[in-house]
Amino acid sequence: QGPGPGAAAPGAGANPESWAAPDCRLLAGRHIIVDSPPDIEDMDIIVCVVDPLPSRISAGLETFRRIKEQSLVPVIWVLNKNNNRISRREVESFLRTRFTHTIPLLPAEEFYKAEFCCSQPVFQQDMAGMGTAVAALAEEILRHN
Repeated sequence: QGPGPGAAAPGAGANPESWAAPDCRLLAGRHIIVDSPPDIEDMDIIVCVVDPLPSRISAGLETFRRIKEQSLVPVIWVLNKNNNRISRREVESFLRTRFTHTIPLLPAEEFYKAEFCCSQPVFQQDMAGMGTAVAALAEEILRHN
């Protein structure tokens, strides 16, 4: 996912039809996945998934600023692709935020393995703690509904 918000639940005034189709996917129920929603005030909760690659952080700086300054709803900050080559503290310091969840970086082989099993890595055995991390994140998102 991109550097912007990874998932959000629409508020009463949300109008997903007005969002660009490639940036918005409707899911069963009340959840919408949007990459950089145009109207963050329409969200009930924002899950901001951050890729620690410097170029991705740089590309998302305006979105991060907008979320921090304009959001009146809870924001869950998620560090995606967490690995021992990055410093979580440095990323948090640079973005002036604190990650409440981390999703580990999985080896490419795990994605190929899952694909050949007609599945997704998150549905496979708990690879490198990913299933546990995603379950904890989903639990927190659902608490806000």
